[in-house]
Parts: sequence; C-alpha cells; structure tokens
Amino acid sequence: MDPLPDKLETEAYNNTKRDHSAIRIQNVDFAYRLQGGVRFGVLKNTTFSVPYGQIVGLVGRNASGKSTLLSVLRGFLVPQSGILTIGSKIIFKSGKRLDSPDISLITQRADAGLAPTMTVFENYVLASKTRHQCLTWAYSKRTKDQCAILLKKAGMGLENKMEEQTRFLSGGQQQALSVLLSIDNTDSVLLLDEPTASLDAFSGSRILDLAITAMLSKSGSVILVSHRLHDIIERCQRIVVLNRGELVADLDNSSFNYSEKELEGLME
Repeated sequence: MDPLPDKLETEAYNNTKRDHSAIRIQNVDFAYRLQGGVRFGVLKNTTFSVPYGQIVGLVGRNASGKSTLLSVLRGFLVPQSGILTIGSKIIFKSGKRLDSPDISLITQRADAGLAPTMTVFENYVLASKTRHQCLTWAYSKRTKDQCAILLKKAGMGLENKMEEQTRFLSGGQQQALSVLLSIDNTDSVLLLDEPTASLDAFSGSRILDLAITAMLSKSGSVILVSHRLHDIIERCQRIVVLNRGELVADLDNSSFNYSEKELEGLME
C-alpha cells in the first residue's frame, strides 16, 4: 500500500488537472523589435486554451507565427501583452515573466537538447528530474534498468546503445531519444515543432505515435506543428489555424476529419 502522503499528493495533482486547462493563452501580442525601434508584429491578440489530454495540431503558412507561438509557450519569448497560464501557474502577464513553464519542446533538429559526446545513458542521467547529493545513484543497476525500460519504448534498439555516444546514432534514433527524455520529464505539455521534417515516413510516424501515446497515458497534452498535413489530420483531435499571427480557425477534428485541401484553403 502506498504511503498516505503520496496518495494525498496524487489526488491533489489530479484535482489540479481537473480544475485547470493545460494551457490558457489570453490576448497575447508579440512583436520582434527591428532596427530603428520598429516593431514587427507576429502574434496578434491570440487567445485559446488546451485541455489536459488533448492533441492539438497547429497549422499555417510560413511566417504565420507558429514557431513564435511555441517559443512563447515554452518560455523562450516574453509577449508584450496578454496572459499565459500553464496549469495553475501564470507564466507571463502584462509583459512580465512570473514563472517558468513545465513544458518540453522537440524541434526538427534531431540532436537538439542532447549532449553529442555523452553516451545515451549519460544523457538520460543528465535529463533526469531526480536530484541527489551524490552521483552513485546514477550508475546503480536500478537506474540503468529504468533507462533500458524507457528506451525500449521506441522500438529502435536504443536499449542496446546505452554506452554509445549520441552523435553516432541515426537521425531517427536521436529524435526518438529526445522525445523519450522529454516525455519522461514532463507531465503536462509536449510541444512538437516539425519533429519529423528530417526523417523518413516510417521513422516519423513511429516517433509521433511514441510521443502522443506516452503523453496521453499521463493525461498530458500535445501541440503538433507539421507541414505534413496528413499527420495533423490523422492524429489530432483539434486543429488550430494561424494566418499572419491571427487565429483564423479552431476546428474539431474528432467528429469530422478535414481534408488536406480544406486545411490549405483555410491557410490562404
């Protein structure tokens, strides 16, 4: 039987998930400052929310504001106005940072976030949220077993490459490792920014399914940006369309599957 404090903490965490959206973004404006003090507006009065357990596709033409929006959600960029709330935490308000978001971001760079000259296992240790006063735990059999169990989820043989430097992994293996480490260390939101752009169709599908299945198992949410519209249509319950920094459509894809042609029309 679990100790009472752990049970109470779990119930409190589940109550928090029920009472709050995973993401709530309200009236957010963001502009890049150009030379001469001129501002180039990218996000304009952006407002939407994402419930826990929802898979959302974010689509739009180049320069529509997709990557900027993900950077705001991840906390890399501070909007000039509006409010961003992740779970119960207000991250930004009125142009000021108040907290750090518990969010992971995977980009199309397979090696992003990995230490290339460190082994797969060392990257696992480095990424772990576990904090100890000494490193003996890192090389214990239990820790290595936990790492192997995680790596097996990818189905790419990563559990047999734990002592190999990540720079020698294939692009698909590196991307899978990035996804595994991210989902292992976040319970709320995973952002995927063109994660399959540099991969073949088979590896790309495997990685998307891996990320989505893992996040849904913990009632987490996923926002997927991809130019491969069939991936958005097949996997996302909801599709948000950005056009020149404005949210022009918010589609329920769970009851009606939109076609690629229909989505392209909305992005014009």
